[in-house]
Amino acid sequence: MKELCFDISTWQDGINYQAIRERTNYCILRAGFSTTKDNQLENHYANLLGLNLGAYWYSYAQSPEEARQEAYKFLEVIEGKKFTLPLYLDIEDPSMAGLGRSTLDAIVKAFGEVIEDAGYYFGVYSNLNWYRNIISGSELNKKYDWWIACWSDSAPNGVDYGVWQFTSDYNTFGWRLDANYVYYDYPTIIREAGLNHLGGDTPTPTPTPTPEPSDDFHIGERVVVSGVATEDSYGGGSETAKYGGNPNDPSDIKFITAINPDAPRPYHISVGNTLGNEDRGWVAKDQLKRI
Repeated sequence: MKELCFDISTWQDGINYQAIRERTNYCILRAGFSTTKDNQLENHYANLLGLNLGAYWYSYAQSPEEARQEAYKFLEVIEGKKFTLPLYLDIEDPSMAGLGRSTLDAIVKAFGEVIEDAGYYFGVYSNLNWYRNIISGSELNKKYDWWIACWSDSAPNGVDYGVWQFTSDYNTFGWRLDANYVYYDYPTIIREAGLNHLGGDTPTPTPTPTPEPSDDFHIGERVVVSGVATEDSYGGGSETAKYGGNPNDPSDIKFITAINPDAPRPYHISVGNTLGNEDRGWVAKDQLKRI
Protein backbone atom coordinates (compact mmCIF):
# COMPACT_ATOMS: atom_id res chain seq x y z
CA MET A 1 0.00 0.00 0.00
CA LYS A 2 1.00 3.64 -0.40
CA GLU A 3 -1.29 6.23 1.18
CA LEU A 4 -0.87 10.00 1.33
CA CYS A 5 -0.65 11.29 4.91
CA PHE A 6 -0.27 14.80 6.31
CA ASP A 7 1.27 15.74 9.65
CA ILE A 8 0.03 18.91 11.34
CA SER A 9 0.60 20.94 14.49
CA THR A 10 0.06 24.41 15.93
CA TRP A 11 1.41 25.86 12.68
CA GLN A 12 -1.75 24.72 10.88
CA ASP A 13 -4.19 26.70 13.02
CA GLY A 14 -7.22 27.49 10.86
CA ILE A 15 -6.53 24.87 8.21
CA ASN A 16 -9.38 23.67 6.00
CA TYR A 17 -10.14 20.24 7.44
CA GLN A 18 -12.51 19.34 4.64
CA ALA A 19 -9.66 19.86 2.17
CA ILE A 20 -7.59 17.34 4.14
CA ARG A 21 -10.48 14.85 4.23
CA GLU A 22 -10.90 15.15 0.47
CA ARG A 23 -7.28 14.09 -0.10
CA THR A 24 -6.47 11.44 2.50
CA ASN A 25 -7.62 9.09 5.25
CA TYR A 26 -4.36 9.49 7.18
CA CYS A 27 -3.04 12.27 9.40
CA ILE A 28 -0.45 12.48 12.20
CA LEU A 29 -0.94 15.16 14.86
CA ARG A 30 1.70 16.79 17.00
CA ALA A 31 0.59 16.13 20.57
CA GLY A 32 3.24 18.39 22.08
CA PHE A 33 6.88 19.20 22.68
CA SER A 34 9.15 18.96 25.73
CA THR A 35 6.47 18.86 28.47
CA THR A 36 4.01 21.21 26.70
CA LYS A 37 0.80 20.19 24.95
CA ASP A 38 0.34 21.42 21.38
CA ASN A 39 -2.30 24.14 21.59
CA GLN A 40 -4.05 22.86 18.44
CA LEU A 41 -4.16 19.17 19.35
CA GLU A 42 -7.76 19.19 20.59
CA ASN A 43 -8.95 21.20 17.62
CA HIS A 44 -7.17 19.05 15.04
CA TYR A 45 -8.29 15.83 16.71
CA ALA A 46 -11.96 16.86 16.95
CA ASN A 47 -12.09 17.99 13.34
CA LEU A 48 -10.33 14.94 11.90
CA LEU A 49 -12.13 12.18 13.79
CA GLY A 50 -12.90 9.32 11.45
CA LEU A 51 -9.54 9.45 9.72
CA ASN A 52 -6.72 7.10 10.66
CA LEU A 53 -4.83 9.29 13.13
CA GLY A 54 -1.41 9.04 14.73
CA ALA A 55 0.45 11.39 17.07
CA TYR A 56 4.02 12.51 17.70
CA TRP A 57 5.99 14.24 20.44
CA TYR A 58 8.83 16.63 19.62
CA SER A 59 11.61 15.96 22.09
CA TYR A 60 14.06 18.30 23.79
CA ALA A 61 15.19 15.69 26.31
CA GLN A 62 18.78 15.90 27.52
CA SER A 63 18.77 12.58 29.39
CA PRO A 64 16.83 9.30 29.54
CA GLU A 65 14.99 10.54 32.63
CA GLU A 66 13.84 13.70 30.82
CA ALA A 67 12.75 11.48 27.92
CA ARG A 68 10.61 9.44 30.29
CA GLN A 69 9.01 12.60 31.65
CA GLU A 70 8.20 13.73 28.10
CA ALA A 71 6.69 10.33 27.32
CA TYR A 72 4.50 10.46 30.44
CA LYS A 73 3.27 13.89 29.37
CA PHE A 74 2.57 12.51 25.89
CA LEU A 75 0.38 9.81 27.40
CA GLU A 76 -1.37 12.36 29.59
CA VAL A 77 -2.41 14.65 26.73
CA ILE A 78 -3.69 11.82 24.50
CA GLU A 79 -5.69 10.10 27.22
CA GLY A 80 -9.13 9.14 25.97
CA LYS A 81 -8.24 9.59 22.31
CA LYS A 82 -8.19 6.84 19.70
CA PHE A 83 -5.21 6.41 17.39
CA THR A 84 -5.04 3.79 14.66
CA LEU A 85 -1.52 4.86 13.65
CA PRO A 86 1.63 4.72 15.85
CA LEU A 87 2.73 7.14 18.54
CA TYR A 88 6.09 8.61 17.54
CA LEU A 89 9.06 10.19 19.26
CA ASP A 90 10.33 13.04 17.07
CA ILE A 91 14.08 13.25 17.64
CA GLU A 92 15.83 15.92 15.60
CA ASP A 93 16.28 19.06 17.69
CA PRO A 94 19.74 20.71 17.32
CA SER A 95 19.96 21.16 21.10
CA MET A 96 20.25 17.37 21.40
CA ALA A 97 22.73 16.71 18.62
CA GLY A 98 25.82 17.10 20.82
CA LEU A 99 24.71 14.68 23.54
CA GLY A 100 26.47 11.78 21.91
CA ARG A 101 25.23 8.60 20.29
CA SER A 102 24.98 6.49 23.45
CA THR A 103 22.94 9.10 25.34
CA LEU A 104 20.64 9.69 22.38
CA ASP A 105 20.11 5.95 21.91
CA ALA A 106 19.24 5.70 25.61
CA ILE A 107 16.76 8.60 25.21
CA VAL A 108 14.99 6.77 22.38
CA LYS A 109 14.81 3.54 24.40
CA ALA A 110 13.59 5.27 27.57
CA PHE A 111 10.84 7.11 25.71
CA GLY A 112 9.85 3.97 23.82
CA GLU A 113 9.64 1.85 26.96
CA VAL A 114 7.13 4.23 28.53
CA ILE A 115 4.94 4.29 25.42
CA GLU A 116 5.09 0.53 24.86
CA ASP A 117 4.49 -0.27 28.53
CA ALA A 118 1.31 1.82 28.27
CA GLY A 119 0.05 -0.46 25.47
CA TYR A 120 0.74 1.66 22.39
CA TYR A 121 2.46 0.97 19.10
CA PHE A 122 5.66 3.03 19.24
CA GLY A 123 7.77 4.44 16.44
CA VAL A 124 10.60 6.92 15.91
CA TYR A 125 10.69 9.93 13.60
CA SER A 126 14.04 11.29 12.43
CA ASN A 127 15.60 12.72 9.33
CA LEU A 128 18.05 10.67 7.33
CA ASN A 129 21.11 12.48 8.69
CA TRP A 130 20.13 11.80 12.30
CA TYR A 131 19.38 8.17 11.44
CA ARG A 132 22.77 7.61 9.83
CA ASN A 133 25.11 9.93 11.73
CA ILE A 134 23.70 11.17 15.05
CA ILE A 135 21.94 8.15 16.56
CA SER A 136 22.37 4.40 16.00
CA GLY A 137 19.54 4.40 13.49
CA SER A 138 20.13 1.00 11.90
CA GLU A 139 20.49 -0.68 15.31
CA LEU A 140 17.44 1.04 16.82
CA ASN A 141 15.52 0.27 13.63
CA LYS A 142 15.78 -3.45 14.44
CA LYS A 143 13.47 -2.87 17.42
CA TYR A 144 11.47 0.21 16.53
CA ASP A 145 9.35 1.14 13.56
CA TRP A 146 10.55 4.23 11.69
CA TRP A 147 9.06 7.38 10.19
CA ILE A 148 11.85 8.81 8.06
CA ALA A 149 12.16 12.36 6.75
CA CYS A 150 13.90 12.65 3.40
CA TRP A 151 12.61 15.55 1.32
CA SER A 152 13.21 14.21 -2.15
CA ASP A 153 11.53 12.73 -5.18
CA SER A 154 13.47 9.53 -4.48
CA ALA A 155 12.63 7.24 -1.58
CA PRO A 156 15.45 6.76 0.97
CA ASN A 157 17.55 3.59 0.99
CA GLY A 158 18.95 1.62 3.91
CA VAL A 159 16.03 2.30 6.26
CA ASP A 160 13.18 -0.05 7.13
CA TYR A 161 10.40 2.53 7.39
CA GLY A 162 6.64 2.46 7.47
CA VAL A 163 6.20 6.17 6.76
CA TRP A 164 8.28 8.41 4.50
CA GLN A 165 8.00 12.20 4.85
CA PHE A 166 8.82 13.30 1.33
CA THR A 167 8.20 17.06 1.49
CA SER A 168 7.70 19.97 3.85
CA ASP A 169 6.01 22.06 1.17
CA TYR A 170 2.85 20.30 0.05
CA ASN A 171 0.70 23.33 -0.77
CA THR A 172 -1.84 22.36 -3.39
CA PHE A 173 -4.72 23.73 -1.31
CA GLY A 174 -3.28 26.91 0.10
CA TRP A 175 -1.36 25.72 3.17
CA ARG A 176 2.25 24.66 3.51
CA LEU A 177 2.16 21.12 4.89
CA ASP A 178 4.47 18.22 5.58
CA ALA A 179 3.35 15.30 3.45
CA ASN A 180 4.14 11.62 3.78
CA TYR A 181 3.48 8.21 2.31
CA VAL A 182 2.28 5.42 4.61
CA TYR A 183 3.34 1.95 3.48
CA TYR A 184 2.03 -0.32 6.27
CA ASP A 185 -1.57 -1.16 7.09
CA TYR A 186 -1.20 0.19 10.62
CA PRO A 187 -4.90 0.11 11.56
CA THR A 188 -4.99 -3.65 10.97
CA ILE A 189 -1.54 -4.28 12.49
CA ILE A 190 -2.36 -2.31 15.64
CA ARG A 191 -5.82 -3.82 16.15
CA GLU A 192 -4.61 -7.38 15.60
CA ALA A 193 -1.84 -6.78 18.14
CA GLY A 194 -4.35 -5.43 20.68
CA LEU A 195 -2.54 -2.09 20.96
CA ASN A 196 -3.54 1.58 21.28
CA HIS A 197 -6.54 0.79 23.50
CA LEU A 198 -8.85 0.52 20.53
CA GLY A 199 -11.17 -1.84 22.39
CA GLY A 200 -13.99 -3.20 20.27
CA ASP A 201 -13.45 -0.92 17.32
CA THR A 202 -14.44 -2.67 14.14
CA PRO A 203 -11.47 -2.98 11.77
CA THR A 204 -13.27 -1.66 8.74
CA PRO A 205 -11.51 0.56 6.25
CA THR A 206 -12.34 4.24 6.29
CA PRO A 207 -13.88 5.16 2.93
CA THR A 208 -12.65 8.17 1.04
CA PRO A 209 -15.07 10.91 2.10
CA THR A 210 -17.36 12.34 -0.52
CA PRO A 211 -17.89 16.09 -0.18
CA GLU A 212 -21.44 17.31 0.04
CA PRO A 213 -22.68 18.86 -3.19
CA SER A 214 -21.83 22.53 -3.11
CA ASP A 215 -21.79 25.53 -5.37
CA ASP A 216 -18.75 26.86 -3.54
CA PHE A 217 -15.65 27.65 -5.50
CA HIS A 218 -12.46 25.67 -4.96
CA ILE A 219 -8.73 26.36 -4.94
CA GLY A 220 -7.24 26.32 -8.41
CA GLU A 221 -10.49 27.31 -10.14
CA ARG A 222 -10.42 30.07 -12.78
CA VAL A 223 -13.14 32.64 -12.21
CA VAL A 224 -14.46 35.93 -13.51
CA VAL A 225 -14.19 38.64 -10.84
CA SER A 226 -16.29 41.75 -10.33
CA GLY A 227 -16.10 44.51 -7.73
CA VAL A 228 -13.32 45.39 -5.32
CA ALA A 229 -10.65 43.10 -3.83
CA THR A 230 -9.20 43.93 -0.39
CA GLU A 231 -5.95 43.21 1.42
CA ASP A 232 -7.48 40.80 3.93
CA SER A 233 -10.42 38.43 4.03
CA TYR A 234 -12.30 40.44 6.64
CA GLY A 235 -12.46 43.52 4.43
CA GLY A 236 -9.66 45.34 6.21
CA GLY A 237 -6.74 47.09 4.61
CA SER A 238 -6.82 49.00 1.40
CA GLU A 239 -8.51 48.06 -1.84
CA THR A 240 -6.09 46.19 -4.08
CA ALA A 241 -7.97 46.27 -7.40
CA LYS A 242 -11.38 46.64 -9.00
CA TYR A 243 -12.84 44.31 -11.60
CA GLY A 244 -15.65 44.56 -14.12
CA GLY A 245 -16.87 40.97 -14.21
CA ASN A 246 -16.39 40.73 -17.97
CA PRO A 247 -15.69 37.13 -19.11
CA ASN A 248 -14.22 38.52 -22.33
CA ASP A 249 -11.70 40.71 -20.54
CA PRO A 250 -8.56 38.75 -19.49
CA SER A 251 -7.87 41.27 -16.71
CA ASP A 252 -11.11 40.16 -14.99
CA ILE A 253 -10.16 36.45 -15.01
CA LYS A 254 -8.20 35.17 -12.02
CA PHE A 255 -7.37 31.98 -10.06
CA ILE A 256 -8.57 31.15 -6.56
CA THR A 257 -5.45 30.39 -4.54
CA ALA A 258 -6.66 30.28 -0.91
CA ILE A 259 -9.93 30.04 0.99
CA ASN A 260 -10.77 31.32 4.48
CA PRO A 261 -14.23 29.76 4.86
CA ASP A 262 -15.26 31.70 7.98
CA ALA A 263 -14.46 35.14 6.62
CA PRO A 264 -16.91 37.48 4.86
CA ARG A 265 -14.54 37.69 1.90
CA PRO A 266 -13.35 34.07 1.84
CA TYR A 267 -11.74 33.80 -1.61
CA HIS A 268 -8.19 34.87 -2.37
CA ILE A 269 -7.47 35.58 -6.04
CA SER A 270 -4.21 35.72 -7.98
CA VAL A 271 -3.01 36.13 -11.53
CA GLY A 272 -1.30 32.73 -11.29
CA ASN A 273 -2.60 29.52 -9.79
CA THR A 274 -0.45 29.57 -6.63
CA LEU A 275 -0.14 31.88 -3.65
CA GLY A 276 2.44 34.57 -4.22
CA ASN A 277 1.94 34.62 -7.97
CA GLU A 278 0.86 38.25 -8.40
CA ASP A 279 -1.68 38.11 -5.56
CA ARG A 280 -4.71 40.35 -5.98
CA GLY A 281 -6.49 40.14 -2.63
CA TRP A 282 -9.74 38.80 -1.16
CA VAL A 283 -13.29 38.85 -2.54
CA ALA A 284 -16.77 37.67 -1.57
CA LYS A 285 -18.56 34.74 -3.18
CA ASP A 286 -21.06 36.94 -5.00
CA GLN A 287 -18.17 38.67 -6.80
CA LEU A 288 -17.20 35.46 -8.60
CA LYS A 289 -18.64 33.64 -11.60
CA ARG A 290 -17.51 30.39 -13.14
CA ILE A 291 -16.04 30.50 -16.59
